[in-house]
Amino acid sequence: MKLKRSLLVFIVLLVAVQAIVSASAYRSIDTVHTRIIFSEPDAVYAQIVASFADEVYEQLALFLENFEDRRVPVIISGNPAWANGYFTTFPSAIVLYTTSPDDRFIGSRTVDWLKSLYTHEMTHFLHLTKHVGPARLLRFLGPEVTSLSTVFMPGWWVEGISTYAESTFSAGGRGDSLPFGLTYQVPIAQDRMWSLGQGAYASALTPANRIYSTGYLLVDYLIETYQSHAFSEINRRFAAFPFFGMNPAFRKVTSHSATELFALAVQHNQTLAKEPENSMYFTPPQQGNTYLPAQSEAAMIGYASSPSKGSALVRYDQNGRQEQIIPLSLVDHSSLAVAKDKVLFAYLYADPTDARSLSDASVGYSDLYLLDLDTMDIRQCTSASRLVHPAISSDGKRAAASQINGPFYDLVEVDLASGTLRLIAQGEATSYLESSLNADGSLLATIALHQGNTSLVVFDRLNNPKILVGPTSAALHMPLFTEDGSLLFVDESSVYRYEWESGRCLRLFTDPYGIFAARIIKEDLIYESYSSEGVVLKHVPVSALDDEPAAFAPALGAPDPYVLQDFPTSGYADALRLNLVLPFPFIDANHFQPGVWMHMTSLLKRHSLVGMAGWSLAANRMVADLTYQYAPGNFGLQLLAQLNQYNAVSQSYEQQLSLTIGVPLVYHVSPRSISRIDIQPSLSTIWSGSDGYLTGNLTLGSILQKQDRRSSDFFGGSYASLSLGLQAGMPFTIDTLYLYSYASLSAQLRLGSSSAMIRFNADVLDAFNTSVAANLPLFSFLPQKTGSTKFRLKSSLRLPLGLLDLPFLAGGWTGLGLELSAQGAWYLESGVIVGEGAWALQAKLTGQYVLGGPTFSFRPFVAYDYLVGLGSWLVTLGIDGTSLLNFYETV
Repeated sequence: MKLKRSLLVFIVLLVAVQAIVSASAYRSIDTVHTRIIFSEPDAVYAQIVASFADEVYEQLALFLENFEDRRVPVIISGNPAWANGYFTTFPSAIVLYTTSPDDRFIGSRTVDWLKSLYTHEMTHFLHLTKHVGPARLLRFLGPEVTSLSTVFMPGWWVEGISTYAESTFSAGGRGDSLPFGLTYQVPIAQDRMWSLGQGAYASALTPANRIYSTGYLLVDYLIETYQSHAFSEINRRFAAFPFFGMNPAFRKVTSHSATELFALAVQHNQTLAKEPENSMYFTPPQQGNTYLPAQSEAAMIGYASSPSKGSALVRYDQNGRQEQIIPLSLVDHSSLAVAKDKVLFAYLYADPTDARSLSDASVGYSDLYLLDLDTMDIRQCTSASRLVHPAISSDGKRAAASQINGPFYDLVEVDLASGTLRLIAQGEATSYLESSLNADGSLLATIALHQGNTSLVVFDRLNNPKILVGPTSAALHMPLFTEDGSLLFVDESSVYRYEWESGRCLRLFTDPYGIFAARIIKEDLIYESYSSEGVVLKHVPVSALDDEPAAFAPALGAPDPYVLQDFPTSGYADALRLNLVLPFPFIDANHFQPGVWMHMTSLLKRHSLVGMAGWSLAANRMVADLTYQYAPGNFGLQLLAQLNQYNAVSQSYEQQLSLTIGVPLVYHVSPRSISRIDIQPSLSTIWSGSDGYLTGNLTLGSILQKQDRRSSDFFGGSYASLSLGLQAGMPFTIDTLYLYSYASLSAQLRLGSSSAMIRFNADVLDAFNTSVAANLPLFSFLPQKTGSTKFRLKSSLRLPLGLLDLPFLAGGWTGLGLELSAQGAWYLESGVIVGEGAWALQAKLTGQYVLGGPTFSFRPFVAYDYLVGLGSWLVTLGIDGTSLLNFYETV
């Protein structure tokens, strides 16, 4: 009877919360094959996607031989200030950001960002939700049963087919992008190509998009050689028995293993010409990217990033040696512009506490900041804006930028004193990017993108435009004014100069390894190119440049228009839906018992319900552990129910209900740091039979985190956090009141310029009417003393042991770290401080393993704890901080 009441209370609370919060500002459009979900500001983009959604779906379904009858959820969000899209599981859906890539990472000849993105993500959906292998027989477990096979799927198989599809079924795509092609063509030419196993998972090493490059290289060769049916057949055979990898399925279909076919694809792409002999490295190739510098009043200033040093503004000497000015996390060289004594940069950030944020699409901004090179002071120029590609005149008096406008970019002038914006140019289906100003700000050069073509355009002081080059299907980039007033620009492989007096456009230099930006500094042409280590700087003497008339490819014809329709919309309620139910034997009083694990979420992932329910054979009763969470963006709510959980101390079965709310009070982001303050009240009750206990808790937490994170920071970057809390509890009999207060301080500091960290933790707990000895233990050892006030101190030396790149099974090992810690505890009784009687040491070795297909990251560890003074020890094997196996000896 009590169990029924417990379940009824939880269900009533859950239904009440759902009824209160399921109402949504989102709407939906239903097409034959999709349900498009959007908020009102994105309604126009939802109508555009709906206009081509079914046609693209049917093409891809035929290509991938997936003819399941369903309606695919498509979530459209204009909240982020960056370009991306996702295929998500639990539940399966695709998410499209309306913001297009300002770096054109899918190629300049991409005509329609939303269509290309939709094609890529729908390919994922149709590929990864296909009922092949055991999934055909296990549909009764839930619609997400197909996700089980992706655990063993390499990343190149997941991303290869979607990158191929975006390049085949829509105009442009990465398959038509020279910079993307160079990510594998250059390593092949330099005999530095990674293995197929290393292409299965994401790595901190260059290129960052390795799974895409590997996948496209192999899948393109596979389909070109064996036709598209080969992909579906390999996928079917692999899904039927995925435990031995892709090689057996490849061999059955092609007579070659995947490894052998990858070697043939590499051999097929050995087509890159040699580097030009008169070009030399300005900076030596090293892991990471080094971008084009600009001349300030005192030095050459540029931007560089590497796994070991992080991202920073750097200063160059004449020999190309770098000196870090300040750590700075930017997108790339297009995010900053240099004046005589200032640097104007665009800083991109997310605000996950905004009520409009979704778990897969946080609200984002890109604001302009001005760095004074003399004082190193940073001043914010705009607030909550969406500005990229800043430009500033050498005298620092005029500034401009590109402003995000859905999938396109307008050109605006920026008043750096007030932050006000004034429109310079806006065109239908046109983006203005990569702008620059001449020395006195009288001329503004920019690249205009329209339907897969680019043009070089210059605006005068009155904002009158003049097209200098184009439209052309060549990918024009990075117009930059020279000291003599001429204009340099590139087309990804050559650098050109436009001469104002003659109106001539001349080709100066070509590098088959790529030219992404170029500038003349003194007697050298310095330019960005590509190496197997990443983006690198090269230089060539001005005297060695050519002087040939330029010729550009003709413009692409207008794309075939899709018919825009006015689809009816309806309200959308974001409610829970079942994802998966799995058999899940649980442990009850050291006995395995039958049960099921259940996972439910809503499409916008604002609601989730995850838990386990089963039957205890030993106790002949039902047991359950259920957690409901609601996360609308600006706060979080959690409702927990535990039924008949066995308490080994009291040897009884307990019921528990708890409600917790987390609310951010302060959230601030700057280029230097992130600060946040949250408050979290909670209320819980636990009982067994007629005996029970009520608890109220209030926690205030704050964190300050420096923005100097590096890939080699295995244990994270520098931070400081403080948590304060109060807890009150009483039994159902209301005859005793227990009060607790606690505080926790934690800080982590970088040792010098390395990625080694030293960490300090201090905790204090004070109780009224009870002992706190069982709290704040020395690692996992039992307490030696007792008292109502307890202190615990811990210091740790955290040593990254290096970035790894070691393939293993369906993923790879990417990092390793060692942590050495010491911990002690003290009690305060009657004004006297008493030690625990022992102190503890710990050595903990942790690795990082990444699964390629689902891109899940795990951290297995082994720890050795030793209690000094008593000789007790404990060896723990675990994963992600959770202990799985313990071996110990107590004295």
